[in-house]
Amino acid sequence: MSRSIICVIAVPRTGSNHAVKLLQNCPGLHIASEIFHAAWHSWVPGYIPMLNEISGGEVVDADSFAAWKAAQPRALVNAMSSARAGVPFVFKLFPRHLEPEVLHHASFGIADIGFIIPKRLPIECSISAHKAETQGRWVGLSTTGTRPGLDVRAFERWAERTRERYGWVETETAQRSLAVAQLSHERHIRGNDNRQALAHLLAALSGLGIKDIEMPAMVKGLAVQDREPDFRKRVAGWDAFEAKASRACPALLAWALKAPDEAPAVARECPTEACTG
Repeated sequence: MSRSIICVIAVPRTGSNHAVKLLQNCPGLHIASEIFHAAWHSWVPGYIPMLNEISGGEVVDADSFAAWKAAQPRALVNAMSSARAGVPFVFKLFPRHLEPEVLHHASFGIADIGFIIPKRLPIECSISAHKAETQGRWVGLSTTGTRPGLDVRAFERWAERTRERYGWVETETAQRSLAVAQLSHERHIRGNDNRQALAHLLAALSGLGIKDIEMPAMVKGLAVQDREPDFRKRVAGWDAFEAKASRACPALLAWALKAPDEAPAVARECPTEACTG
């Protein structure tokens, strides 16, 4: 099945920003990133006039845009998809951007949509998020020199929330027999140079029905934020944290230390089963 819309649905720190940045190198794709982020209108104010026309004059500024997209989430996706006629539209979404019932309408309910789900070793996501929070920034920073300690209770809350979000997304896409490509952060995204990583992304798009996107001559991505290869050395007091977490929340720690199931970079259609493993 041919598709015109792709949603990169992710949890933070899985490499989704880097993946979207790589896709932005391709002129044959229309990329708009986090269109449901509260601050998206300030990143791309040029879309406000178009949305004003699409909305029948309802969108005139940041406040009216926020109200309109909350009430008409699918209209926003459709408007962005039609902004460049005939060009596949790719956007990124974190489940926390929308309430579950709104997320159903905005993405899962669209007929010609496919999903890319980036996954990463959960403990790496947790540590990366904690380091970014410590520095007060999520993009455009180096965290290699930052080694904060980990709090067991904070980790437990993060792990429960993150595991729930992954489970919810996978259940929803499976129940609706939606086409999904899972990408491993380690194997497909950050485990390669930019050109190889983009090749994996384009293979995923091809499997989702968006074919013949040309590889650009030059491929730019985002810089690696943490260059320490061993996640245990990225924080202070790992051994003490591991010992406490083993007593307080052993199942969550075991989940966080286990690599997510790796699926092929090429998606497949699943009329009767989930495309998630």
